[in-house]
Amino acid sequence: TVDEPDSPSIVSATVSFGGGNYINGEDILSFTPAFGISGLFNPANGTLSLIGSTTPANWETVLRSVTYRNASPNPNAVPRQIEFQLNDGTATGLATSRTVIVTSENQPPVNTVPGTQSIDKGTNVQFSSAFGNAVTDWEKHRYFEQI
Repeated sequence: TVDEPDSPSIVSATVSFGGGNYINGEDILSFTPAFGISGLFNPANGTLSLIGSTTPANWETVLRSVTYRNASPNPNAVPRQIEFQLNDGTATGLATSRTVIVTSENQPPVNTVPGTQSIDKGTNVQFSSAFGNAVTDWEKHRYFEQI
């Protein structure tokens, strides 16, 4: 819950990896812009910087849209601590955090080829599930973790 007892608005926030567990090239934070709040993820230090003056309720909605994604096909399984910190234009509040557990789901591709196949010379073979000879990669659709 976002609460700001002495100001009607919050002007900025940072979402970052605490505990030194950010892995550049793997860890990505993103969010859904709304209510005039914009932002940018800096892959050099793993910080998502958000800016926009609006109500605490609007900030809560935007912060709930923050997602974590791991871009590696073989991710490091160290838990990631994600820290949220807000600023009302006068002072920065204490950080609060959530932990994301990363599990490797690196699965080998599955190649299903039915028995012997024969084709005429010079003819192409098309691989697809419609022809019963699909090649699939279970990791094609990476999952996003809402934090």
